[in-house]
Amino acid sequence: MSPVNLSGGTTLDVTLNNTLSDLPIGLYPDVTVSPGQQSYWQGNPQAVVHLPRSGSRVLDAGLTVHSAVVLNLRPNPWHALGASIFPLWSLILSVLVGAIAGSLLAQLGKKTSADGMKWYKAFAVALLASGIAEVFGIILVYGGSEFRLFGFELDPYQLLPVAAVGALVGLVGFRNADDFLRFFQES
Repeated sequence: MSPVNLSGGTTLDVTLNNTLSDLPIGLYPDVTVSPGQQSYWQGNPQAVVHLPRSGSRVLDAGLTVHSAVVLNLRPNPWHALGASIFPLWSLILSVLVGAIAGSLLAQLGKKTSADGMKWYKAFAVALLASGIAEVFGIILVYGGSEFRLFGFELDPYQLLPVAAVGALVGLVGFRNADDFLRFFQES
């Protein structure tokens, strides 16, 4: 998978590698590119084949040709952005639902607070903490680290783990909201 720039054209280089030890592979100068979703692209993506040697149509065993096929892609920015933003909203909704569930569980087990803090303040703290935990998880995974909780690896791009993180952080965030809000009131 390769990233494609939404604001303009993108060129992608495809490498061909013959991993066979004793059999050459035939190369042909014609290549057809067909997009999975036509509406995401401005016209059809174009491909150009670069043969390894002038006129050679064979990739010998064990050889690699870098930039053997060059793809020129021009995305339709609004359609592509619309398709890529919905998974993000799904993650946001999942973490919010998890935070709501965790906060409700915490509310059931909590007696009224000593200083009379309203439930919606604690709920807001739980939502904020869940959102921060999700962003932190995405940053960790994007940087090549793992996001683990209680020894389990959690993928911050999957809905169920995101809801679980939201619920756990919502549960703890709601219970500790009094301390969190007092910290800012004293400053």
